[in-house]
Amino acid sequence: MVLNANVVNMRKHERHNTDQSIIVIDTMTEQQVGLLANVSEDGLMIAGSTALETEAIYQLRLLLPEEIGASSPSINLGVDCLWVSGNEEWGGLYWSGCHIIDYADDAIEVLQLLVAHFTP
Repeated sequence: MVLNANVVNMRKHERHNTDQSIIVIDTMTEQQVGLLANVSEDGLMIAGSTALETEAIYQLRLLLPEEIGASSPSINLGVDCLWVSGNEEWGGLYWSGCHIIDYADDAIEVLQLLVAHFTP
């Protein structure tokens, strides 16, 4: 997938690809929307069989791997879906890029642990 250079240049933090299956749940529907593909302190990308709506706000829960050492098995984030790419030609896989816009005070520490876990 090729990202628009302007989108990449707007990022404040480098994204880190995940090498584990971290499930992403829409907390409003309690449905899985996909797996975490990459993450930074201010954004994430989700790979899933359902496309998120662009310019829509979501409340997401990431089910965390035990090895990151977080005090909680999950983290809740408010995100704005900025773009979606993918279609039936990709086997029905959609990539959704989201900007993190809200989280609980203690969630930033957990998010930093998650990013650090996937930093080479």
